[in-house]
Amino acid sequence: MMKRFLSTSLVALLALSAWASAHAQTPPTVNPPLEFISVQLWPDYDQEALLVLISGVLPADVSRPATVSLPLPPNSTVNAVAQVSEDGGGLLNLEYEVEGNLLTFTTPSPGFRVEYYQPYVVTGTERMVRFAWTPTTAVGQVVTSVQEPLAAQNFTLSPPADQIQQLDNGIRYHLYNPQSLTAGQPLFVEINYDLPTGQLTQSLMPSLPASETALPEPAPETTPRGVIPDWVLFAGAFGFLLVGLFFFASAWLDRQKKKGTPNKPVRGKFCGVCGTAVGKNDKFCRQCGSPTP
Repeated sequence: MMKRFLSTSLVALLALSAWASAHAQTPPTVNPPLEFISVQLWPDYDQEALLVLISGVLPADVSRPATVSLPLPPNSTVNAVAQVSEDGGGLLNLEYEVEGNLLTFTTPSPGFRVEYYQPYVVTGTERMVRFAWTPTTAVGQVVTSVQEPLAAQNFTLSPPADQIQQLDNGIRYHLYNPQSLTAGQPLFVEINYDLPTGQLTQSLMPSLPASETALPEPAPETTPRGVIPDWVLFAGAFGFLLVGLFFFASAWLDRQKKKGTPNKPVRGKFCGVCGTAVGKNDKFCRQCGSPTP
């Protein structure tokens, strides 16, 4: 009787272990559709190349972790892949793989960020940049913008942008109206300009007083070093574009709350005057100098 009891108990224990293991190792959702993508193109920003900044948000009904695949142009160099932390911890590095012209990573968060450099064609002082991005899955809304190099002359875009915004530091952004993309539908922008001095935008950006450009206190050791400084440097120039992304992400999280999911909100702090993203310990906006909220 005791042997039969032990045998039955062992079978039950093994079955329970198998069930727990199967549920603990739930495979990630592979290549889900994307609800929102922000594509920012910065030619000749800090390198003689096109810096591509892609921010994305997964749909509310996609289970996570999710494995995302994004196209990469030939000869491009990945600079960073990160998730937007749901607990307000900022941006955290993600492991990724590049196979052929495809970048693949798995994110446990709804928001993610990708940066890479793409080479362009140089003819004397002329620059020609051809950006072609063909998603492998549907994208609900794509917002595309192009940063005009500060030293550029005869700057043109094809197709032309729908509007232009200029910041106080003189940088002009060419903005396209939002659009949706189906899987395999290309997003194409051609950029042409002269760069007679060869100077990069970052080297020409006006500097603010030290009190207004101080970096936030170092992140906790749980946040990987290396990703935060890059994002902090970039935040001043394109923060106003990220406002839309974080508003979109906030709306996503609100919908998740209504569904009863236990996700914590993504926290963002922005200047009330120009909309630039600021660090949690910044007392002044590093873009316009206004006191931060």
